[in-house]
Amino acid sequence: MALISYRTLSVSCRGAADEPWSVEPCPTANEIRAALRDPVPPLPRRRERRRPSELRRFCEPFADLLCDVVPPRRRVGQIPRSVLRPLWTLLLAERATDRRGRCASGGEIGAVEVAGLIHRAGRQPDFAERAASAHPDFWNIVDDIRAALILDDRVHDARAHLAAAAATGQCPHWLLDHLAASVAGLSAADPKAADLFVMLVARHRPVARTALEMLDRLADRPETRTHVAGLIDRLAEDVRTRAFAAVPERGPADPSALEAAVRDLTALKLSAGRVAHAAAAFGALEADLRALLGGRFLAGLAERIAGLVPADRTDLRHPDIARLRAALAALARSRRLFKALGTLPAFERALASVTEDAVSRLAGLAAGIDGLPAEERPAARAVIEDALGALHLVAPPPAFRRAAARVLPAQP
Repeated sequence: MALISYRTLSVSCRGAADEPWSVEPCPTANEIRAALRDPVPPLPRRRERRRPSELRRFCEPFADLLCDVVPPRRRVGQIPRSVLRPLWTLLLAERATDRRGRCASGGEIGAVEVAGLIHRAGRQPDFAERAASAHPDFWNIVDDIRAALILDDRVHDARAHLAAAAATGQCPHWLLDHLAASVAGLSAADPKAADLFVMLVARHRPVARTALEMLDRLADRPETRTHVAGLIDRLAEDVRTRAFAAVPERGPADPSALEAAVRDLTALKLSAGRVAHAAAAFGALEADLRALLGGRFLAGLAERIAGLVPADRTDLRHPDIARLRAALAALARSRRLFKALGTLPAFERALASVTEDAVSRLAGLAAGIDGLPAEERPAARAVIEDALGALHLVAPPPAFRRAAARVLPAQP
């Protein structure tokens, strides 16, 4: 049996650790070290509890339906957090004026209180007009909240059963049949309520594993199949909305938010990808993210880098090498996104174009240093060297050596 050197194995494992959520299978940790050392049990970590607040209790019945970004095409069950502000402001105003202590500070805010607040808000013409002007879909979103409040007890029961099944390690068939019959009954009476019930149960993280088995059973039944498709569509639209919000048409992109969106797509494909109707929805989402990365994201990043690379004497006198390094680091980090989506050639072409443009500019500036006043030449030469050194963040070593050979020999 051929032996693998420790250096080769450690390097390969270190490279895999840089891309933990890549679609490609990554090698495990260092097997040689694991075999030589006794396994050490991990120390228990205290789980941080989120501090309970009145706003969190206000949102608790529909917390799994909240989203951070207002989607351009809202689906049923998408409740943007910002749209809730008028309701929360109204509740605070009532608490300030109500001396009877119905919603006094420290009092419980539950489903009944939220339902009453929605009912009172609908009877106030001024509030209704202001809320509708702030967001045209406000009252449709409020209707989703109202439906979620009605389903609160039923959702809690379903989550409790699935949590018990997850604790035992198996999900009994009678439970899956009971949940499927419950969804079918809701669908016959109110299809929207059935959609929300499936979303509220399936999106609850503690029961995610057993919820997948529930989705499989629902997908097998014609009367409940459409609700599974609605959930899959909602999950895909959430990721799509966050990804496009991370790369606006105008302004800088948010690489961290874009990474989170691509990571969520990978997680969805690995977890819910086997559910019926998921292949088409996730395939369309992946195609949209590929187009976003290869189009708007790369173009914006290349334009930003081009604006930071010194191009004339003014740039040499007022360089911004720190921002140039940050932009190049963002480009280098985005490589894992393209690899996860299988579009690495597009990234390599863009990288070669950005590097060639920067090297050409720096070589031209280095060749014209003699035309500068003598007292400015050392500082200009240092700026060119710093900008060239920043390219080391994106250029492979052979390409960087060729770039240095083009720029540095031009100096006296």
